[in-house]
Amino acid sequence: MSELYKFSPFSHKFDLGDGHIALFHSLDFELIFMRNSDYEKVRRNIKSGSSTALEYYPILKRNNFVVCDLDYEWKRYFNLRRTLLGEPRINMLYLLLTTDCNFRCNYCYVDKSMASYMSESVVSHAIESFISSYVGNDDELLIIFYGGEPLLNFNVLTQSVKYAKQVCRMFNKKTELLNFQLITNGSLLNTKIVNFLADENVSVAVSLDGPKSINDIARKYRTGRSSFDDTLKGIELIKKKDMSFSISCTIGKHNLFSLPEVFKWFYEKIGTSEIGFNIIQGKNSNQINEHLLSQIADQIINCFKISRNFNIYEQKIMRTVNAFVNKEVYPVDCGGCGRQLVITPDATYGPCPGFIGNNTYFKQLPIKDINKDQVFIEWSNRSPLKIDACVKCEALGICGGGCPYHAYINSGSIWELDKRHCTYIKNLLKWLVFDTYYQIKNQGH
Repeated sequence: MSELYKFSPFSHKFDLGDGHIALFHSLDFELIFMRNSDYEKVRRNIKSGSSTALEYYPILKRNNFVVCDLDYEWKRYFNLRRTLLGEPRINMLYLLLTTDCNFRCNYCYVDKSMASYMSESVVSHAIESFISSYVGNDDELLIIFYGGEPLLNFNVLTQSVKYAKQVCRMFNKKTELLNFQLITNGSLLNTKIVNFLADENVSVAVSLDGPKSINDIARKYRTGRSSFDDTLKGIELIKKKDMSFSISCTIGKHNLFSLPEVFKWFYEKIGTSEIGFNIIQGKNSNQINEHLLSQIADQIINCFKISRNFNIYEQKIMRTVNAFVNKEVYPVDCGGCGRQLVITPDATYGPCPGFIGNNTYFKQLPIKDINKDQVFIEWSNRSPLKIDACVKCEALGICGGGCPYHAYINSGSIWELDKRHCTYIKNLLKWLVFDTYYQIKNQGH
């Protein structure tokens, strides 16, 4: 007796609009193109239980688009959840050196009403706990200096770099795996600071949203004065030392509709090929509605098209593209989900800077055993692979789940959807499928 087949719950159809469809497997990343008429024939035969259903396209069976055993498909899914999630693997330490800042960006979610500065004793405990608890062998150990504006606490930054290297040796960790990154608005960079950063191999990410006319809309000094020229002076000092650097660009109404031009400007005028986009987060994210989210996705895709010609690396989209191309499930999009430890100037610790002051997710130092901390275990499980609403989504395997903080502020739980990310990732996946199809089609001609 012939076996009866069913479509896999992880098989998804895209109508390509020219009489063809694409089938995409959201866990295996297989992509098959076929005539819509043939697909409908297969679908009708499967629905009727015909034993001839697979005579047309046996490739559907080989690539798990149609299966005999749905239980086997679900076992594969649950095995992915078990192997990829559930254990903290902290390899990033965020040190919020201060909540103070010399800027007043109109989208910032950091509370600067009571500015505080991190002490050397807090830094020492944080670094010892971070390095001693690391259980991997080959992952990069990354310490990120963040704020506020971290250069307002430069003395503690210098002590942190030196002490982290000592602690690595103390715990017999490979010092070559230890890396540092400074995220700064760039306005306070001077020769002394840049020399230190270069000597200690501290990478620099400078926050900038575009040319002066655009940047000044959102990023000004607290006095209201333009910050643009001072940021560019800081970047020029970095370039004089031949240091590589990246740009961190926040997307909002102020730059959305000129984003491809801004993207090219970063490469051609600022001189960097590493760019990271961030969509406005926190309490100010309500300025981005559903319609604008679709436009943001389209504009980021337009930037990706540019990046392919100029060899520019944009971090946000490339994480998804790499998963799609390499056929690797991308379980989490946020370092807070089991990979990072955040320390505040007020001697508290937690998984995500958005939750500073939240007693559920932030606790008072000292840290005992971070790998057995229930908060960090919960966050290491937070993935679309474990969110019920995500299981049958076409973007399940490449999504990563977006931002838990954004999900929380809109629904009261990190386990709800970051609907903003849903719109972005579905649009991106659709474009990747269509782009692959048309590239293959054009090669055929």
